[in-house]
Amino acid sequence: MKSSLFVKSIQVLALTFALSLPSMGQAQQKNVLFIMADDFNHWLNRLGYYPDAQTPNLDNLASKGVLFADAHCSSPVCNPSRNAIWSGLRPSTTGITANGDGYVRDKAGFENVVTMNQYFKQQGYYVYGGGKLYHPGSMGNNETDPNNWSDLYNGPSGSPGGSLYSWSSPSGDGLWKWSAGTFNIADANDTKLAQHMADQISTYNRSEPFFIAAGLFRPHLPWNTHKDFFDMFDPNTLPVPDGYLVNDGNDINYNGNTRYHDAVADGVYKDAIRAYLANMAYADYNVGIILDALDNSPASIKNNTIVVFMGDHGWHLGEKDRMGKSADFEIAHHTTLIIYDPAANGNGGISQKVVSLQDVYPTLIDLCGLPARGDVEGNSLQPLLQNPNSGSWNKPILMTYRNNDIIKTDQWRLIDNGASSQLYDMVNDPYEWTNLYGQSQYNSIVTDLRAKIDSIKLIGTNLVIGSNPSGFVHLENKAHTKFLQCTDGADGTGSGNNVRGIDNNKTGTWTQWSLVDAGGGNFRVENNEFGLWLQCTNQTDPTDGQPNSATDSPTWSVRAVGTNNNGNQTKWKKVDAGNGYFRLENVQFGRWLQMTDLIDVDNANGAGPVQVRAVPNTKTGDWTRWREVTVSARKAAPALQDLKVYPNPTQDHLIIQGLPKIQSIEVLDLKGAVVLTVEAKSKIDVSPLSAGVYILRTEGFESVRFTKQ
Repeated sequence: MKSSLFVKSIQVLALTFALSLPSMGQAQQKNVLFIMADDFNHWLNRLGYYPDAQTPNLDNLASKGVLFADAHCSSPVCNPSRNAIWSGLRPSTTGITANGDGYVRDKAGFENVVTMNQYFKQQGYYVYGGGKLYHPGSMGNNETDPNNWSDLYNGPSGSPGGSLYSWSSPSGDGLWKWSAGTFNIADANDTKLAQHMADQISTYNRSEPFFIAAGLFRPHLPWNTHKDFFDMFDPNTLPVPDGYLVNDGNDINYNGNTRYHDAVADGVYKDAIRAYLANMAYADYNVGIILDALDNSPASIKNNTIVVFMGDHGWHLGEKDRMGKSADFEIAHHTTLIIYDPAANGNGGISQKVVSLQDVYPTLIDLCGLPARGDVEGNSLQPLLQNPNSGSWNKPILMTYRNNDIIKTDQWRLIDNGASSQLYDMVNDPYEWTNLYGQSQYNSIVTDLRAKIDSIKLIGTNLVIGSNPSGFVHLENKAHTKFLQCTDGADGTGSGNNVRGIDNNKTGTWTQWSLVDAGGGNFRVENNEFGLWLQCTNQTDPTDGQPNSATDSPTWSVRAVGTNNNGNQTKWKKVDAGNGYFRLENVQFGRWLQMTDLIDVDNANGAGPVQVRAVPNTKTGDWTRWREVTVSARKAAPALQDLKVYPNPTQDHLIIQGLPKIQSIEVLDLKGAVVLTVEAKSKIDVSPLSAGVYILRTEGFESVRFTKQ
């Protein structure tokens, strides 16, 4: 193989991308080219962390688009990271936080999640995928969402090695090895994949826009590839990574992993770095094949295609005495993210803002002008594509690995693990050498970061305002499965009715509200049963779990008051919050309606319902966002208080006790879709259902949940 193979892509990519769309009577729908490489960290030259890396094709792509210098996965291992990217749901939402946690559609409550490829297909795209996109190494099995692609490339991914530069771990780790060979590179699986995807672009002649996705396996272990890539690096002259510090981790009782110690003991630490760099260069070579095809395509495709390149997570090369991923540290999460939209004003820039791979799904929806999805977690990066370092961008990101949540802001990074937590100042200590957790001067920062974790988790809860044909609405918190309830209990002030969130299997007309015109484009939120209005007041709320004590937070409470209490404090308005959402904002006090998991006044032990309160509208976040959806009309409630079902979980049938005189029973999935309707009797057959969690509904009311095994 000649060196010209390595520079072929560079020469073509050096041509200037045209930035204007072809002249058309109507705006052309944008295409998407999505490329992912496994275990690909953040070692691009433009970032300066490890300048000896050779990734010319990606460097050229980064110079055309926006390079995100502080991009992170949602979890530092393949399965949870990829499930999160494609489902749009964080590991903290699905519970998929490790490689052994399975596939998102197999999780109760997520059977009907709309994946990114599925959504683009629903919107009329030709959606084509191949390689390692989901966790399996090739497409086609159940865990790659095979029914929601237009077509699939089922070939394997990876690359062979050979007998040259060969080493394997003495500890018996079957993956911890590397080698080089002199085979025909065109026969390597990753190169076959790249060439196939290049052919798809070169010959594309369909009328619909495309979403083409390619998942390269290298630089995943074992680090096997062609000899010419190894020969690009001399292990004797390679530097250690900037973040490398011998015996780093002593302050947190961490002594590295076996792979690192094996390499050091055998004297092949620098050889390991070379092997990784060689496989990184091989991945870049294959990216170049695909990008060459795009650059040589007709202007109607080349100038109208968004390109995304990402790794699925980071990789330690000695930092923290590690060789690998699967860790809570910064390096395991830090990866490469490049987005090139030919129409973006920020092209050529480097964004220093902290972002997440979780943001790619909503970003592509935004850039392609598709209807926004309220159930996708993450933020559209479109503002940063226009202004890569926008001063208004301040969005912390949440990562999860096993039992630990990790939050990162532009300055701080907290690994939240109880007494063993770690706090790092990423501005002054970017390589996490000094753990600040436990030092009293940083306690307030830790408290604030933990509060941000709670808020981010609520971002994905999809607070909805649901209208129904009878003119009533219900306010529902989807993550906590809570309804907003008006009760006749005291609210801690000695007057009025309490407003709180309670389990949505406790049904009744107190969950019904109506939107009553209050003039001036505003409206009242009025409870149908009690004839009460939802009011924002200046009463303190008991964040310490005790009614009205001196330590109460000065935020404002929400309660229901009589409809004869007229005034602006009972008026609300809808304020656009983007992506199809709006805020519920109090006209007089400028407060937003928030549902939190703080303790409410009549259940101070923390075991009961969530708190509903008003917070200043300077505290932005999706947990204050609402949207309108249509739901079934609610009828008068049958007496279901004593309804019981067993066995629960069940495999084939349910016994029902306390069943009222009704004609039929509906079984709903957790998305609210009716999946089964049966005759109302004491024993019903649920064997047709797949495994998961379901809701029994009678006469229009959700009543009892059960699990089908």
